[in-house]
Amino acid sequence: AAAVGPLQSSGLWPSRVISVPGGSVRSIVSDAGAVFALGGPLEGGPASTNPTGILTRFDLAELQVRSPELSIPGADDLAIVGRSVWVVAITFPPSTDNEAQGTARIERFSASTMKRTGETILPGALSNDLAFASLTAVPGGPCWVSAGSRLYRIDPRGGRVLHVTSLAFLAESLSESASGTGLYVSGEGLPTSDYQPSLVVDQLDASSGTVRVSSSGVAVGGGSVSAALHGVWVSARSGMAGSSYQLRQGNLSLKKAPASLAPSHGPLAGATGVGGDGGYESIGGVEGFVSNHVLWLAAAAYLACADPNTEAVRGYELTSGSGTVVSVGRRLFLGGAHGVTVIRPPSACFR
Repeated sequence: AAAVGPLQSSGLWPSRVISVPGGSVRSIVSDAGAVFALGGPLEGGPASTNPTGILTRFDLAELQVRSPELSIPGADDLAIVGRSVWVVAITFPPSTDNEAQGTARIERFSASTMKRTGETILPGALSNDLAFASLTAVPGGPCWVSAGSRLYRIDPRGGRVLHVTSLAFLAESLSESASGTGLYVSGEGLPTSDYQPSLVVDQLDASSGTVRVSSSGVAVGGGSVSAALHGVWVSARSGMAGSSYQLRQGNLSLKKAPASLAPSHGPLAGATGVGGDGGYESIGGVEGFVSNHVLWLAAAAYLACADPNTEAVRGYELTSGSGTVVSVGRRLFLGGAHGVTVIRPPSACFR
């Protein structure tokens, strides 16, 4: 394998920050003409009294908000489905009872006008320890939603629930393969025999919801998944550190990369496991997002771009905080604590 060339160093990635109503950004997606950000304090459960998420749309041409912001109680995640924006939310009735049951729903909006076009109530009650929801879709493929330990296959044309799958863990993140045939789910499993927290990753058939293979490991929380061409990138935390690594499609085995691909300098030089166990590690955590055929690594101290298949790092920029990432054309949109940062990474990121 070829060794990495000189990395693009700090200070070469021009950026600007766009303030988003609701403060920090939980999720961000894009279609051909606009970027949609979901902001607000989005912790779930009765104790938080259904905090409101704020959905904002701004066009790609001028990076200006062109539609009114929408307040959505309990909003947790969003996705582009056809010409619509779907938001999944969980709400609980006003109660101090820890046994209060919540309801998950999908709200649908026109991607061009932001007008509300429909709602789907997902069957099954949620207890307060199951208040996580996620949503994923690819063009022309099925749409899947998770809420607690259930997966819902949704008709993208009208929002009808087509199939419900029960999982053996609490789902926290979904990602569908670009082909629309594979679905990856991560979540928090039962403690191990020595009482260590566990992370579970399932690979399912996206048409039927059948679990094909499952993998588990020690981690704090349910982590996140982002599908790549030949597998899935998994990001998880363990104490004060975090890691992002690739599992192979088909058997979910850990994919290791040649040691020659590890950068020899910069913030990733001492924070990567490339050539050892594979993937990347970082104090404070790191999360991998595959977008626009590039692996973007968002850590507390840096933002980096890499080849999602070989793991070769192509460039990095020093930052002061991580967030959720989507790439459109040659621009990168980073949603974090201060809104949406629009970044122009170097051309090396896209080679």
